[in-house]
Amino acid sequence: MYNELLSRASRLEAFAASDPGNTALLRDLAQTWHGAGNHEKALAALDRLGVHEQASDAPLRGQLLLALGRWDEAARLFAAALEGEPDAAPLWFNRGYALWAGGVS
Repeated sequence: MYNELLSRASRLEAFAASDPGNTALLRDLAQTWHGAGNHEKALAALDRLGVHEQASDAPLRGQLLLALGRWDEAARLFAAALEGEPDAAPLWFNRGYALWAGGVS
């Protein structure tokens, strides 16, 4: 499965190079890299999205930040996401985890 994800990510990268503004493709690429365990490349794919498109990718971006141990950034991102979805249990859990892992008590 891992090799299949890497192969798929390589194909998606080639498509993304020829269509850099394709937000669906970049999101798919980020998910694929995330599934393959390459969180840095997944985050880089999300960073290629426009600012307006990035807002809807907060949950994935937060997961990537957690996977990379970037606790403070993840906590801020989940806190901002909670403003729009205050009843979202996964966001509360992930924010709490980021705060705990970052040493906030």
